[in-house]
Amino acid sequence: MLKPKTPKQNRTLNYLLTEAGLDGDTLRDYLESICGKRYRRDMDFYDFQKVIKDLCEKNSKSMKTTYQTPAVKRVAPKDKLPALESDPISREQTDLIFKLHAQAGAVSSKAQAGITRKTIGKIFPVTIGDGKKMIEALKAINARGGLKKTPGDSENKKNESGRDT
Repeated sequence: MLKPKTPKQNRTLNYLLTEAGLDGDTLRDYLESICGKRYRRDMDFYDFQKVIKDLCEKNSKSMKTTYQTPAVKRVAPKDKLPALESDPISREQTDLIFKLHAQAGAVSSKAQAGITRKTIGKIFPVTIGDGKKMIEALKAINARGGLKKTPGDSENKKNESGRDT
């Protein structure tokens, strides 16, 4: 049993034959010279491939013979396309986040993780989108004057006896 032709092959061949201007007896003569069959109904999958390839070469057309998988997002080099929100966070964003944390007064990793968790729901931003949210939140905190200090937040805590702990 021969492999049957596909609807895509049929559409492609119709398009190429129309572009080439082949019909009637000239079409049948052309098909017979390429694949040895006079009528399209007698042709199988591989005969269609031969005819399509020959028409593409003669008309200098480029037909895609392979499919691009849906998982492929980028077709150009990464540096030429804008970054996506789901791409990994950049080094510049990470440095800016740490700088803004320091300006806000969150120097301990516990304080930084708390702010980050409250803002994006994670301990540390992973994607560019998370980084943008963190940067905007830290800018807003800094615009309000940084973090509010409570009496128990001083770095050099002293107990009632006056000694450092």
